[in-house]
Amino acid sequence: TLDARHSTTTLTKEKAYEAAPGYTGERVTMTSIQVFLYLIAPLVVGAFFSVWTVQRQPELALLRALGASRRRLLAHTVLQAALVVVLGTAAGAVLAGAVGLLVGEQVPFSLPAATLAATMCTVAAVGLAGTALTLRRVTRADPLTMLGANR
Repeated sequence: TLDARHSTTTLTKEKAYEAAPGYTGERVTMTSIQVFLYLIAPLVVGAFFSVWTVQRQPELALLRALGASRRRLLAHTVLQAALVVVLGTAAGAVLAGAVGLLVGEQVPFSLPAATLAATMCTVAAVGLAGTALTLRRVTRADPLTMLGANR
């Protein structure tokens, strides 16, 4: 009745946001940034561990020549990758929180703990998925490489 009396329309909070100019465009932009984050993270992490594995190829071959099993090399590589990815993700979260504290009230900034935790877990998961690209090279380390078969 108040809407009819004052010639207004009452909207829910969500509908009012959607009616604001630029809100929908901003949401699409932020969602696109998140999607690209989840697509780019495994590529960057995979590239890092690919280079790392190539550089370690002689050491991996030496370990194989000394009797290390492929399974053991794989387990150590996955553990090392997990440590790097988890520590890197945690460092990024701390940095994001610090930036949020620094900007204070000057910039609209909201980083709820649940959102941060969900993003950290997702980034860590896709980062570890990126390391899967390098695992084949670890298991193919040839002990003959270190025993001089390639000379």
